[in-house]
Amino acid sequence: MQKANVIVISDAVFTYFDPLVEALDDGESVKAFLNEFGYQPPAIVDVFQEFNGVLGNVIDIIDDIENNLDNKSEQEYLELFVKVVKTLSDAIKTANNLSNALNSLYSQDFLNATNIVNQLPGQLINYLTVKALEQQFPITHNILRTMGIINIEFVEQNEPHKVSYTKREIHWDKIGDYISDPASAIETTYNWTGAEISFDKLIENLRLLGLSLNLYSEITSVDPQALQVFNNGVDVVTEQNARTIRILKFPLLGDLTDALSVELYPIYNAAKTAPVGAGLGVFFDPGNGLEIPITEHLTFKIKYTGDSRLNAGITLKHGEQVQMVTNVFNNGTVNGFELKNFVPEFIFEKEDEPIIIFNTPIGAKLQFKSWAVRMGFEDNESIFVETDIKALSLILSSKEGDGFIKELLPADELKVDFDFTLGFSQKSGFYFKGSSALEIKLPVHIELGPIELQSAVIAIKPGDGKIPIEFGTTIKGSLGPLSAVVENVGVKFNITFPPNNSGNMGPFNLDLGFKPPNGVGLSIDASVVKGAGYLYIDADRGEYAGALELTFNEFLSLKAIGLISTKMPDGSAGFSLLVIITAEFTIQLGFGFVFLGAGGLLGLHRTAKLTPLAAGVQSGATANLLFPTNIVENAPKIISDIRDFFPILQDHFLIGPMVKIGWGQPPIIDVALGIIIEIRTDNGGSIERIAILGVLKCILPDEDKVILKLQINFIGAIDFTAKYLFFYASIFDSRILFITIEGDMGLLVAWGDNSDFVLTVGGFHPRFNPPPLPFPVPKRLSISILNESWGKIRVSGYFAVTTNTVQFGAHLELKFGFDAFKIEGSVGMDVLFQFDPFYFIVEISGKVSLKVFGAGLFSISLKFSLEGPTPWRAKGYGKIKILFFTFKARFDETWGERKNTKLEPIPVMPIIAKELNNRQNWEAIAPAKRQLLVSLREIPEPGADQPNPIVLHPLGRIKITQRAVPLKVTVDKVGNQKPSDANHFDLVDLPNQFDWGSDVMESFAPGQFYNKKASDLLTEKATRKYTGGKYITAKDGGLRTAKMVVRHVRYELQTIDTAYKRGKKRLYRLLSGLFRAFLMNNAAAKCTLSNKQFTAKQPFADKISALAGSYLVANTSNNTLYQEGAQFEHFTEAEAFVYSEIQTNPKLAEQIHIIPASEAMTSAA
Repeated sequence: MQKANVIVISDAVFTYFDPLVEALDDGESVKAFLNEFGYQPPAIVDVFQEFNGVLGNVIDIIDDIENNLDNKSEQEYLELFVKVVKTLSDAIKTANNLSNALNSLYSQDFLNATNIVNQLPGQLINYLTVKALEQQFPITHNILRTMGIINIEFVEQNEPHKVSYTKREIHWDKIGDYISDPASAIETTYNWTGAEISFDKLIENLRLLGLSLNLYSEITSVDPQALQVFNNGVDVVTEQNARTIRILKFPLLGDLTDALSVELYPIYNAAKTAPVGAGLGVFFDPGNGLEIPITEHLTFKIKYTGDSRLNAGITLKHGEQVQMVTNVFNNGTVNGFELKNFVPEFIFEKEDEPIIIFNTPIGAKLQFKSWAVRMGFEDNESIFVETDIKALSLILSSKEGDGFIKELLPADELKVDFDFTLGFSQKSGFYFKGSSALEIKLPVHIELGPIELQSAVIAIKPGDGKIPIEFGTTIKGSLGPLSAVVENVGVKFNITFPPNNSGNMGPFNLDLGFKPPNGVGLSIDASVVKGAGYLYIDADRGEYAGALELTFNEFLSLKAIGLISTKMPDGSAGFSLLVIITAEFTIQLGFGFVFLGAGGLLGLHRTAKLTPLAAGVQSGATANLLFPTNIVENAPKIISDIRDFFPILQDHFLIGPMVKIGWGQPPIIDVALGIIIEIRTDNGGSIERIAILGVLKCILPDEDKVILKLQINFIGAIDFTAKYLFFYASIFDSRILFITIEGDMGLLVAWGDNSDFVLTVGGFHPRFNPPPLPFPVPKRLSISILNESWGKIRVSGYFAVTTNTVQFGAHLELKFGFDAFKIEGSVGMDVLFQFDPFYFIVEISGKVSLKVFGAGLFSISLKFSLEGPTPWRAKGYGKIKILFFTFKARFDETWGERKNTKLEPIPVMPIIAKELNNRQNWEAIAPAKRQLLVSLREIPEPGADQPNPIVLHPLGRIKITQRAVPLKVTVDKVGNQKPSDANHFDLVDLPNQFDWGSDVMESFAPGQFYNKKASDLLTEKATRKYTGGKYITAKDGGLRTAKMVVRHVRYELQTIDTAYKRGKKRLYRLLSGLFRAFLMNNAAAKCTLSNKQFTAKQPFADKISALAGSYLVANTSNNTLYQEGAQFEHFTEAEAFVYSEIQTNPKLAEQIHIIPASEAMTSAA
């Protein structure tokens, strides 16, 4: 704290309290002061006498400053500053306690009419603050006013006990809005999203800001020509607005013949009744240049790199892109120009002594020597403002740190110097130059003996009404055999805006403190033990992570990484843990096998996400989970992967043993395996999913002389909740001699409602749309024979089997050449098979070209397809180009004898009858949402008359189903053969005592029952829901009773006082825990009634379920409903309807189609 700063503060304090001092002169002064807040008191009384003590302290501080200013040390200056802050805090507390004096001094009528008791304390603090800023810091005052943080407006009042007045408000909370979302804050301040923007308010605030900067600015009448330019050539002047339209000239130096003119114009709506935007026009003559001294240290400059006079402008309207216009002050036209070359700049320089931003008792000081503020246009489209701060110094003292920090920091002050640029743009919001957010890391690399300052960090992270600002540095040091790195240690202050101006700094609360490090890294290099460790701390996220790697005598290597979270994803308090521990060593097992290591994974309140794990197999990230290398160096990446692979999920437990085994000495083949089992603990300990992660490596003959290097990451998993299993593998960093190998493979088997089967090596046919997969789409299986800058030879291929198709293909790519000469070529093949009738299609394409000095000398391209068997059909396209001559040819040839390749038709009724006679397809279903508390019916033994008895609950139903042929639809085939007896099947007859219920939907592969085109097979969904059976219920089945008793329930109302404390059951938690522990997983524990009291206290068990969408038949021309009633719950019902309509009228095949109901258009009226 310097002497000059103390003088400024003392003047500011005197100015702050000056209105109160004048109000205490006499009763008339009190009355006049209350008029400033809109109150007309009925009597003259001294309501501000409570401030006498505060004002006395102010006078003592000012006297102390004036009398002993030259005799005080910097520490004493700092103590004076603390006293000033305390005095301001006391003033705010006194203002908030004015209610007692107001209630006792004024009549109830006056208090009720004005609400002065609740309003005056806040009004008083806002008034004093705004007036002090206006007089002592006019630039700051007008900046805050332009931002809408300070709001000044005239309020007209005619009610009793009230007078008209100028209202002064400060919205400190808007500061956080400007940091987190400045564009929205500006739009809110000036109603930019409304039907009429506050244009008059905008130009008035900018005018005052210009005057405070000693830049001449004025609000004046409009230039009709320029106004028309900004309004897209429309004359918006009318009789109603002709006298009210005003513009801002800011700043204006003489007239347009001088160096600079900036003008702000309104943009009106189509009705010409209200402004909805603004146009900014700029005129600048670079021949004269511009540099205006504002104060001794502050200068205004214009930088312009164009070579002609700038006469241009931009239009700003909500929801529209920035439009640029030229010749604003002559004839406006929309043309391209370089407005970005025009940059006005304010420069503050003070080389003799630094400006201290803060100096805290905890030993942290921040100061700077110069700054510059510039404004311009980014890519001629958006406005930006940047602030350069030069020679910014952060000075740290170790006196307030802990023992470890004191050991690292030198005894004297530690100084870190750096420069940075803080900016704001319409595109990016606030940012640090060189960083995408309000956090910047500056490399400094200052060595102070054994201490090295590696980097400095500045971060601003607003949120939840807080503005935390951090200044830190990363320090590296040595402590004997240990080397340590302390990451981002420094100072942190947090700004909040408590209600009623109750902060320690008046309207806001400032908390200063020592910032603990984000992480600490340690390494040791001793004769017996070598290793390193890293500890990461994120207090805001409630997360703690660490990594450790130790090697003992080159024999045993221990590695561990852990992640602890104390906050749940919803922000509530909780606890979750994930730990990975591995030990690597060498133990001979015999027959050439070697035990290389063991380890394990343990997770509490964590789940395993199989899809990210499969993606990690392709990227190689899962290798860091199984016996990782360089664990400390890669700790941030591993920790980030752990968050993605194993996120927090309450009541889920992970356990994963790991093993690493090799063969050979040294091992030429080694496999690392990990089995991850996820157990859900809140439903009796059921296993939800199992995953096997692995890494296979084979190097022949050894790592020094590699002939074969094959490395594969793989994962296999079964998910019992999603009802699927899959296997996925990816080849990485592999080669045979110099030939590199890469590619993926995947297998998916799904059952349940979304049953499916997919097997692929190297991906799919290019036109095939694969079903949703739990793993990434596999990359092509490929080998690169040559891969240099001058040449390339690469061969790739794929093979895939789905429920509908078999597909495979290959591709060859080659390239040779240099800058002057280049030859390129490729050839590819894609094949699709279907089975009934037997059919295949082969598509082949190829091309080759020769270029000399970039110009095409010769090229040939060919694309054709072959279909068969007989009749055979070949069609395609070919082109040859020689210099400027092109020869093209198309062909479509058919030959061979047409043969019937279809299999003999088969009867389908016996197949369905066999399925319906299968006892496994019959099931008795208990009534839903009812508990079978007792069972009185004795199940009969199977006999000759009843070989497979079924016991049905009186209110239950029987489910009969089959999966051989879909019912209630017309089928073209069954498997590979046409039906010989019928093509439409349903269940119709029942005994009299039963009725048919709803349909049972089963999954069927459409390709097995419908004739599909080859192109349709590529995009057809693997399975769809068709009717497979029905439910059977008892005729007139229902719940009845022989006698009904009507009872009227009456409620007794009791009032419980708020101080009443409800009693708790003694030993409730113990007894409940024992109850569940003793029952474990038996039937009583799983009973809904046993768990009712527990589940009633867990509303989070309720879940939202997404229902499948419906379908409709629509016209292909406009997606409107084809006809009334053409809406269906299932796709297959809609498909059957379309089939019957086309059978009646074949022309409809191109006129109607099936779409989800959400995609339908309402029919035109």
